[in-house]
Amino acid sequence: NRQVDDIHHLVDEFSSFARMPSPKLKIINVTKVINEYLTPLVASFDNLAIKLDNIIESALIMGDEKQIRQSISNLIKNSYENISMNKIKDGKVQAIPGHNIPLATAGVLILWLGWFGFNGGSVLSADPELTSLTLVTTSIAAAAGGVFAAIVSTMVFKNLDLTMFLNGILGGLVGITAGADQMSPTDAILIGIVAGAIIVVAVSLIDRLKLDDPVGAIAVHLVCGVWGTLAVGVFGNLASKAQFMSQLTGVVSYAAICIISSFAIIYSLKKVVGIRVSEREELEGLDAHEHGMDAYPDFRLNEH
Repeated sequence: NRQVDDIHHLVDEFSSFARMPSPKLKIINVTKVINEYLTPLVASFDNLAIKLDNIIESALIMGDEKQIRQSISNLIKNSYENISMNKIKDGKVQAIPGHNIPLATAGVLILWLGWFGFNGGSVLSADPELTSLTLVTTSIAAAAGGVFAAIVSTMVFKNLDLTMFLNGILGGLVGITAGADQMSPTDAILIGIVAGAIIVVAVSLIDRLKLDDPVGAIAVHLVCGVWGTLAVGVFGNLASKAQFMSQLTGVVSYAAICIISSFAIIYSLKKVVGIRVSEREELEGLDAHEHGMDAYPDFRLNEH
């Protein structure tokens, strides 16, 4: 918000230069505005300073107030669109960097711990042996998913991506959930390995389909969820062709119900109240517009 205010002030300052009688006075004030307003913005807008210098140089020669305002307004608009609005640009998906990777890592580890209560608590008989097995298979599948997702993503993308490792952990947890109490530790490892590989492939596929899924939630919960459900008929105590068909029937049934009901609800909301915020709210952040506060106040630590 502070940056937006500074940009608006920047445009107003530049637009007043053409009315100044002395060219020397114009240059002095341009330098002052650059030092006070432009420098803090350089980190947020690629090559903004160079482009503004070119505009200022030509505008001072022409002495045209309308040219100054129009040129700078266009530049700022284009910078906003390039940085904030284009998840997909020129047909290519642009990754949205995470705000805080250590915090995301801590969140995944907390989820891993919470999954013990989720899966272990689902053993309603409270049988100590069965509950212990469930906790073991849950943890092993998560570890296998994370490790294998890291290996596959490194082979495919030629870099070790921590976010893929984290999503691999979640994929392993999702994959083992349906049959956690029916699997052996070996089965859990295999399910986790497949889930880890699925994560990498599914994230890439969703990007190719140009679906807006910045955190890989579809790959983790939908794709790995389907895999985990079908895995009950492939591995473990219940493995059989009949069980696999039963699991497949369940997947298809849930898909049909969810697709139809979700479409009806979301389409109705779109027609009645709308399902997307305005461009300004998207640019400035829902934290400010919906809650009146900043979700990431540390973005302002270096502003003066």
